[in-house]
Amino acid sequence: MQKSFRYMMGYKFSQRIKKWLAAAKSNGYMLLIVFIVSGSLLFMNYYTIRVLSGVRAYIHGESYYSKGQKDASRYLLMYIDTQNEQYWKSFQENLNIPLRDREARIALLNGNREEAEKKLIEGKNHPDDVEDMVWLFSTFQQMQFVQDPLKSWTNADSVLIRLHKLGNDIRSKILNGTLNDSNKEILQQRIYEQGIQITIEETEFLKSLGDTSRRLRDLILWANTILIIAIVGGASIFSMRIINRLINSEERLLERNKELKNTNTELDKFVYSASHDLRAPITSLKGLIKVAKLAKDQEKVKQYFLLMEKSLDKQDDFIRQIISFSKNKRRGLNIIKVDVKALIDNIVNQLKYMNDFTSSSSIKRNISVDYIYTDVLRLDIILSNLISNAIKYKDPNKEKHIIEINVIKEDNNIQFSVKIMVLVLLKKLNIKSLICFICLNIILKEQV
Repeated sequence: MQKSFRYMMGYKFSQRIKKWLAAAKSNGYMLLIVFIVSGSLLFMNYYTIRVLSGVRAYIHGESYYSKGQKDASRYLLMYIDTQNEQYWKSFQENLNIPLRDREARIALLNGNREEAEKKLIEGKNHPDDVEDMVWLFSTFQQMQFVQDPLKSWTNADSVLIRLHKLGNDIRSKILNGTLNDSNKEILQQRIYEQGIQITIEETEFLKSLGDTSRRLRDLILWANTILIIAIVGGASIFSMRIINRLINSEERLLERNKELKNTNTELDKFVYSASHDLRAPITSLKGLIKVAKLAKDQEKVKQYFLLMEKSLDKQDDFIRQIISFSKNKRRGLNIIKVDVKALIDNIVNQLKYMNDFTSSSSIKRNISVDYIYTDVLRLDIILSNLISNAIKYKDPNKEKHIIEINVIKEDNNIQFSVKIMVLVLLKKLNIKSLICFICLNIILKEQV
């Protein structure tokens, strides 16, 4: 029981997967576009965050760079005035912060990522920001929006080197005892000038980074907007296709329900009519058999047998009509070029051996159309019914019977008609023939 249940659940699951794969296959290109665009959006947002994080890290690192340079200049001025060794150590410690950033820049230009990361950390940059800083520089260093701040960074480093050399020169003078009031003032002025120059380059560096950040922001905004529009558009198209399919499926279901109702109605009518038409010959045949059993005259028995044969022929004809009707209902339209004269000749040759077609009967053809485009099977069935009914229901009291077959073109319509004496047509022409005649006109109006 459990195995059967598991098998049934597994079968249902596999069928659901097959349906999902079929739906995915029918909408494959649309789904692929949506997935690609969605993946592109995720990719874009990831690197957007990484780029902006790298820019923020450089701005944050520049604050340590600037502070280290300014503190170093301040401690160097204090060292000139006091010649206190503690100020000299503070000068070196603070100057090492921007110097390590300079060494990181050189390592990045040489492609040495590990050395660059190490120097950036020594330059007081946060370890979590270092990877994004290195990635941003390595990925976009050839682009203009990175070249501009890099130029300002390089210029500031050159001023920083001059400040470093100036500090060593001051240190030598103090140790040698050659520092006096005259050159002290000159050295202090040079320290101020170097500080101003570095401040200018640092300001330009921040300005370039700000411009870079804004350019990247605009670029990423446009890219994200385009991708979002593509996703929304693709999802909308996909949704519309699904909705249209649902609507079409519902319409087809309604049409099929309507067809089914019509079929059931026709089936009810057919069963009622067929049961009556099928039972009538059988009832008649049973009556004739009973009478024949009682009859002693051989001539009367022969007459009864002839009547039985006619009753069976009638039932056979009715069954043939049922078969023709069934073929007509199940078969789709097959429009081909039809030779009208050849078709009518073929039908006449088949029907002229009917019992009701006697030597007093003749067929007149009045055909003004050579070829038409229609369904040859349905046209054959309709014309056969019309002509056979005309043969069956002719007036037996007339010495001469003329059956007239007319095919006439009127405007864009082709009209078929089968005539026998007008009085006979009004009195005895089967209603089924009239219905066939009307249906024939409808078919040819649509196809010709």
